Amino acid sequence: MKTVLFLCTENSCRSQMAGAFARAFGAGVIESYSAGSSPSGIVNPQAIAVMKEKGIDISAARSQGFKDLPVSQVDYLVTMGCQDACPFFPTAKQLDWKLPDPKGQPVEFFRCVRDDIEKKVKELIEMISAKNVKRDYPAMAQSVQEKLPSAPGNEDKMKLVTNLLWDGLKDRGLDWVGFYRLMPGQEAMELVCRQPRAACSPIGLQGVCGKGMRDKEPQIIKDVYALGDQHIVCDPANLSEIVVPLIEPSGGCRVVLDMDSRELGAFDQQDAEGLALVLRSAGLTI
Repeated sequence: MKTVLFLCTENSCRSQMAGAFARAFGAGVIESYSAGSSPSGIVNPQAIAVMKEKGIDISAARSQGFKDLPVSQVDYLVTMGCQDACPFFPTAKQLDWKLPDPKGQPVEFFRCVRDDIEKKVKELIEMISAKNVKRDYPAMAQSVQEKLPSAPGNEDKMKLVTNLLWDGLKDRGLDWVGFYRLMPGQEAMELVCRQPRAACSPIGLQGVCGKGMRDKEPQIIKDVYALGDQHIVCDPANLSEIVVPLIEPSGGCRVVLDMDSRELGAFDQQDAEGLALVLRSAGLTI
């Protein structure tokens, strides 16, 4: 499960409601915590009342600061309006939900903020859940073999694999897929084919694709922004990446398969093995 911390100012309204919704809807997907940058010590009675309207009881909750948490880092940090007052908390990904503070407002205002929080929490759970959906690589490898007669050349095979991977994974955490090829006599790679949109081309060899080609090993990047200067930014929204090299019979490598996701940690070793299976079924790697 992924850990999520909801952080607002007093931990009496917004983050309390978010944490409660996360526990109600995210069982088995996320483990949620909430805290405040300046905790009030109490949970707002209006927050308790409007959450009760949703069938969720937060009357036993208590307002706490981030120093009271049982964890020292989380996968996702969601700030909820504390702005500059939000303390630093170690996280792989920070999200900022610009939600007004309902404290002192009429109950109708509380309900609007509550409903907005509910919607955002459900979207967050759905986003995190996308990485846990099974990716059926054997079925895609079978589809490649069935359609292989229509793809005689290597570029045709790359296009076939690209299209099948996109169709099979676009609803399973994949945001972009394509092949990069080393340009003759240059320290750069060019895009051969891609789905669903254009991307950077040519690219230097300092990035993940270049490393995958040089090392002839899959590159599984849980957080691309942790790479610093080694990350080539084509789409700033993409957060994780996997690169699988195409190994030639001679043992060399000039082409890689590249896939991106807008989720952190979207790919693992099972994906690398599954993608290698698909590539072998197309005759693109040994």
